[in-house]
Amino acid sequence: LVGSELCIRDSADLEPLGKGWGYTLADGWYNTAGTHRTLGFSLIFSFNMAFVPDVAKTFDIDGLELDVIEPIDPDNPIFPTVLNGDDPNTIIADIAGQRVLETELEGVSFPAVPLPTLTGNIGIYKNTDLSFRFIPTVGMGDFGKIGLWGLGVKHDVLQWLPIVDKIPFLRTSYFLGYSRLSYSKDLAEETQKLDATLGAFHTALLVGADLPVVNPYVSVGLTSSNMTMDLLGDYSVAGQDPLTDPFSLEFKNSLSPSVAAGLRVKLALLTIHAQYTLQEYNTFNVGIGISFR
Repeated sequence: LVGSELCIRDSADLEPLGKGWGYTLADGWYNTAGTHRTLGFSLIFSFNMAFVPDVAKTFDIDGLELDVIEPIDPDNPIFPTVLNGDDPNTIIADIAGQRVLETELEGVSFPAVPLPTLTGNIGIYKNTDLSFRFIPTVGMGDFGKIGLWGLGVKHDVLQWLPIVDKIPFLRTSYFLGYSRLSYSKDLAEETQKLDATLGAFHTALLVGADLPVVNPYVSVGLTSSNMTMDLLGDYSVAGQDPLTDPFSLEFKNSLSPSVAAGLRVKLALLTIHAQYTLQEYNTFNVGIGISFR
């Protein structure tokens, strides 16, 4: 029972991390509203950050309707999530008059969830870009293994609109993309393992200007993501039978609207860009790249 309730508690505790990574993985796909000509290409390195809203920095443990785990102070059921180091609180669990758990919950004081991405784009036909992300599953020593892939498409819709398609600097396009990240780490015992997968979807309509050096743009879109995290193996808990596969957590971002503004500066083949997005978890990304045709 304690193990099951710890799983529920962990779901509320880790939710900002899971949702934040979803928004960062959905970010950084593009840095202009324009598309490439056939066989034109670009490579974009972007550092993405999702800012955790204040409402996601704490949770009410009473709202989880737990039977055994409760706050040590009944008048203070508010606990910090993993990204809040300012409001520690202590949980307890009593079974048959014996206290089997007492631990303080305290997060880290970090205002944003970071994630770097590397995106390639190539023009294929009719002002359409094929976008891709790929990192083969690689080991990172004691930090585990990580892999990533993603596919996207951006199409110039202005070419299908009479009259306005003649405006020389105006660019309008539609983007659709999906990324998937996987992570695994072997723990202290050979049979113990942490597995996580994260999928993120993003679609947007972009409008911008293709000027000689600067390319400003705005976008209106939708973003969603889903993250699962599984702790596998057998684990000992004082005063209880060993726990097998003690938790399986899921963090979902339903389709949520986003509005973004960005700017790219192009210096020959080199590009520098920045974008800020207003959504449930506001994001900011900044990066560099190369672009041809």
